[in-house]
Amino acid sequence: MIALLSVAPVVEDSMADEVAKAVAALDEAGVAYETNPMGTVIETDDAETLFAAVQAAHEAVDGDRVSTFLKIDDKRTTDQRAFEKVEAVEAELGHAATSERDRDSGVPSTRRRLRSVVSGRSSCRWRRRARTPGSPGRT
Repeated sequence: MIALLSVAPVVEDSMADEVAKAVAALDEAGVAYETNPMGTVIETDDAETLFAAVQAAHEAVDGDRVSTFLKIDDKRTTDQRAFEKVEAVEAELGHAATSERDRDSGVPSTRRRLRSVVSGRSSCRWRRRARTPGSPGRT
């Protein structure tokens, strides 16, 4: 299950400190995630885990008013990871799904970062929840 989450206090000034609290809550929830400028992409094995992580992130943000947006892609017939969705678009494009300027900057593409996480060779923000043998959900 892949989701896009945005949690932010409704304020005039920078909200980075409050967004960091929401991201820290995702860490504590043990879900796989990557934060980008517009939100955080989350991967979980099931809806229960996703909703618990989203609730923790929402509740971690202080403020009189908090705005939370959640978009879920629950592909039930097959397993598809976030990086695979990006790879499919890139295969159609014939190049990385970034502007030419970004491709020339030397910054690793999301696909390379996500693929390295799956293989366990990443220091980026993607975290994968440890699974116990026999636990429900997808691998």
